[in-house]
Amino acid sequence: MKLAIIVVYIINEANEKLLDIHLQQIEKNTPVPYTIYCVVRSAPKIRKKLKANPKIKIFDINRAWTKNRKQQASYEHSIYLRKLTDIAVKDDITHIAVFHADSFPVRPWIHLADKLNEQCVLTAIAREEDNDRKPHCSFMFFTKDFYAKYKPTYRLSKKVMKTGTYQAYCAVNDDKIVGDTGVGFGYRLFLEQLNWHQLRRTNEYEDHEIMGGIYGEVIFHLGAAIRKIARKDYKESQDLVKAKLFDNPEVYYRQLAGYNTGGTV
Repeated sequence: MKLAIIVVYIINEANEKLLDIHLQQIEKNTPVPYTIYCVVRSAPKIRKKLKANPKIKIFDINRAWTKNRKQQASYEHSIYLRKLTDIAVKDDITHIAVFHADSFPVRPWIHLADKLNEQCVLTAIAREEDNDRKPHCSFMFFTKDFYAKYKPTYRLSKKVMKTGTYQAYCAVNDDKIVGDTGVGFGYRLFLEQLNWHQLRRTNEYEDHEIMGGIYGEVIFHLGAAIRKIARKDYKESQDLVKAKLFDNPEVYYRQLAGYNTGGTV
């Protein structure tokens, strides 16, 4: 296996510790050759750190804009992911994984490749806890051949989302589809009658119903942990989750998984 990891780093210096954990966990738990393909929209210090890592390739991609300011961050993120994936498939790779800057493996995870075949073409997080049954881009894993053959998009146009076919896709998922980044993959699988392996939240303990999740017992996602949050209760949970993670990542993973003592997960 030759792996391309796709990440968009939009992160400030206050979250540099999060970046360190993210990179350490990818290195620790990825026992195959890999290269991180990334866009960096961060402080110069963060960019310098990423540029110094020999396993990271930084690409300067022009910003993409949408008229809907509320959707700008999500829209821009999806464009970067698409362009980075298109770059990666031209290289000598076999598999592609997508992570967020605040998601990473807490255990060896390459065995998830065993789930991929001609009919099951994708492994991804499914955020049932957020009433969202589409593949979520905080972790997606698929082969280069799948992407080259079916050419899924990360997002869908408003025109497509108004069609009866898209409404049928939503209906078979009990209308629990959030139409942001990742929905294009789910929709393509629906059209082609293909399956995907869902990684659902497996926490035995949690500090918040959305933040601080472990999925399929292998992938951790902070979730909204680097956004500005207006709701006071969410902000308090955000601060708590980050404080526990930054203090001792291994202990926090074990706590979330339901263990009481220190050590590795």
